[in-house]
Amino acid sequence: MKKTVLFFVAIFAVGFASAQSFSVIRNGEVIPSGEKIVVDTIDSQMNEMLIDFSVRNDSDHQLDLILSRENIQVVDGMISYFCWDNCYPATVSVSGPESYEPGETKNGKSFHYAPDYEVQENWIPGTAIYKYSIFDRANPSEPFTVEVWFAYNATSLNEPIAKSSFGAAFPNPASSTVSFQCNVSERDNASLAIYNLLGQKVKAQTINKQGKIDVVVDDVQEGIYFCNFMVNGQVVKTEKFIVKH
Repeated sequence: MKKTVLFFVAIFAVGFASAQSFSVIRNGEVIPSGEKIVVDTIDSQMNEMLIDFSVRNDSDHQLDLILSRENIQVVDGMISYFCWDNCYPATVSVSGPESYEPGETKNGKSFHYAPDYEVQENWIPGTAIYKYSIFDRANPSEPFTVEVWFAYNATSLNEPIAKSSFGAAFPNPASSTVSFQCNVSERDNASLAIYNLLGQKVKAQTINKQGKIDVVVDDVQEGIYFCNFMVNGQVVKTEKFIVKH
């Protein structure tokens, strides 16, 4: 029992440390994790909506930071991309790792929103919502997150999200069955896939109903697993859970 308690104390300490190990800075001010940012103007030079920011390593050791994007609500005909260690196309949602030495600040980071010029050239009214996460590759459990609302001629910033949505795993830990609350749009093709820590797929299931989705896990080994939710072939959300028999 004592060893178990010490293990969870250590995990908590690592998570807390990683949460405090770097800062995201915009316009000279540190952005708190969980912030919501609304962008409703187009940059005249870039002809895009964008957010510029910097990242600073506040720790006494090297960090390998990764940026990821989750599509919460999209506007057809519009795309979002981001610049991290490189500028990634809209089809890429996770960056490569970028190394930061202790105390180092790197500028030139940015989130972008614009028409999908391969499809059409016009700005389409509506609100697109993206969740961005930044995390240390060695300690991914406590990411910095920010939700960005790109609103172009939107009738309301409280428009209902029409895209499919997925809830957290429960119970967690799970022993025989893990469940998720799902709200799948009629126009979407949704599915889930569960992976172990080695990246091996252990479960896959089509989601064809609203409400609770149950996945049997009594036939997998105890440990940590990740559930990817896919809509129309793209991963839109990842949930972590534990299996303990």
